[in-house]
Amino acid sequence: MATKNTSKPSNHKPAASKPAQKKPVQDSADEDLDGPISREVFDRLPPAKRVMVRVRNTVERFEKRLGQIKNWPGAEAAAARDNLAAGLAAFKTAMDALASLPDDYRPSLRGSAKVEIEAGTLVRLTDARKAEYDGVVEPDCMSGIKVLEVRGNKVVTIMRDGTKAMFPRGHVTVDTSTPPTAAQA
Repeated sequence: MATKNTSKPSNHKPAASKPAQKKPVQDSADEDLDGPISREVFDRLPPAKRVMVRVRNTVERFEKRLGQIKNWPGAEAAAARDNLAAGLAAFKTAMDALASLPDDYRPSLRGSAKVEIEAGTLVRLTDARKAEYDGVVEPDCMSGIKVLEVRGNKVVTIMRDGTKAMFPRGHVTVDTSTPPTAAQA
């Protein structure tokens, strides 16, 4: 038994989809950072402004939470309110400091700020790394080390007793307290 198709043919044609229009790209300095911003705009912001936006969002969340607990009774709630208010004040201070940075400010991407070490500089093992060199380097040779050469992130040195050694750049720091010995000259 054959079944009959009783549905009427449709004359409806699907509408042609229009290509999505992109907004013109603006400078990050022209962006209004007071309201919500898109991910595209956020990614184009300088690093300091990105942090400022995140801190601003945190401040807004802190203010909301502080409003939620402002009428809670009890000493524990009062301590929580005080701590939240102190944190809110610290974040607002940080936000003001970030807002004062210039738009072209870019932090160093190399990590912590380091003093440049060149050949001839006197260095010492950092306090955090001295324990790693116990038994390998004599205790009196852990400071007053003269740099002979810098090779990338390593330094070639001559110790106080005349021994040459190579250390990672992060294991040494500039030493201003120890004069060089005759063996290092």
